[in-house]
Amino acid sequence: MRNALRCTFKGCRLLKNYGVWREKLFMTETADKQARLAELVAKVAEIPPLPSFIGQILKVAENPISSAEDLNEIISRDPALTAQLLKAANSAFYGFPNKIGTVSLATIILGFNMVKTIALSSSMIKLFKKTDKATQLDPVQFWDHSLKCAVAAKTLAGHYKYVVGGEAFTAGILHDIGRVALAHYAAPTYERVTAYHREKGGYQIDAEVEILGFNHAEFGGYLLKKWSLPPSITEAVMWHHQPLKAENARELVALTHLANYLCHLAAVRKKVETEEPVLDRGVWEILERTEDEEKTLNVLLEAFDADLGKSQEFFRILHGEQEGKPHVSGASK
Repeated sequence: MRNALRCTFKGCRLLKNYGVWREKLFMTETADKQARLAELVAKVAEIPPLPSFIGQILKVAENPISSAEDLNEIISRDPALTAQLLKAANSAFYGFPNKIGTVSLATIILGFNMVKTIALSSSMIKLFKKTDKATQLDPVQFWDHSLKCAVAAKTLAGHYKYVVGGEAFTAGILHDIGRVALAHYAAPTYERVTAYHREKGGYQIDAEVEILGFNHAEFGGYLLKKWSLPPSITEAVMWHHQPLKAENARELVALTHLANYLCHLAAVRKKVETEEPVLDRGVWEILERTEDEEKTLNVLLEAFDADLGKSQEFFRILHGEQEGKPHVSGASK
């Protein structure tokens, strides 16, 4: 069994009794668990389906013979998404020197995967925007972390030469969708998780397994599968806390796990968070890297910090906020 690390600024130390923790947390897939997941998904039937044009965009974006005009035909039917794509293509995040004035050109600049990501992200943010005081889930903080994780995943994709950076960005932004879905649409059930965590301490994900029998990542993956999202994204979301369980999109899962870890590690180092993140060292095996771990993490954090600094305008665009209105705090805060 592989070791996990509880990391601090000075380095990492082994989690005590990690074997017991992991055995309890990362349950073997069983028919019983699938039944519980299906039952809870059925209970949250009031979750609206994704807009029909999102499905059309996904279908076109996944088709290797699709053109920018094919996407333009769908996107142009939604003025809000059209405006978001044009703003994104003209943002500092991409740094294109000339003004992008058409959706077709914006699609070429952004790439099909990023167009897909922007469409999905804006829809998800609208879908899960309310605050739930009982579950203590603040949507601003939630999407703050999700967007940072998306940037981190894209940074890692570049560092590790993962060819589909947009796919990594999508997995990053959706990695915790199960948590926000549970908190918003199964609030009474998730309140029990929050209460247990508040009473017992430890990790929220432990409380989820104790009360629900599965964790938010598994629920999120199940939900995305129900929404017919691409299998690679579904797998990355489902196994982002347990990357060694991934069967197909193993590299994307590892990047998503590492991106989530980097975001929490950066927050701990800046004293924004106190709960030290857990790194599954199996990601190094999946990524086929054997560099010095502490040095690697510092290099990755610096790259993430630089990319995050260029992402503020992009975050505001996804949130539909006005220019100049602050939203996501920079990594160097």
